[in-house]
Amino acid sequence: MIWFAGPGVSKVWKPDRQDGARGCGRRNTQFPWSNDLPYIVGDAQSCIVYAPLRVGGMLGESLTPREAAALVVVHLPDDCGPAFEGPWPRPDHPVG
Repeated sequence: MIWFAGPGVSKVWKPDRQDGARGCGRRNTQFPWSNDLPYIVGDAQSCIVYAPLRVGGMLGESLTPREAAALVVVHLPDDCGPAFEGPWPRPDHPVG
């Protein structure tokens, strides 16, 4: 799905979850993972986009993968950039 969304989401996309989440954005490379980005659950036919865990809720359902990826992109935080090495939160940028 990453190729549908363009460069905005490719910076943080880690599609390696085994629990059905097809698109899992992360800001970092080591546990504990960030949980402040939207994510996609679904398959090649129909997807649901969920808001970040801290917010909760659903952003869209019954979407094509292309629509789901586009919805993720428009809900990325303004300060979202390439994933950094290490655990979340980044020591020099505490979450608060």
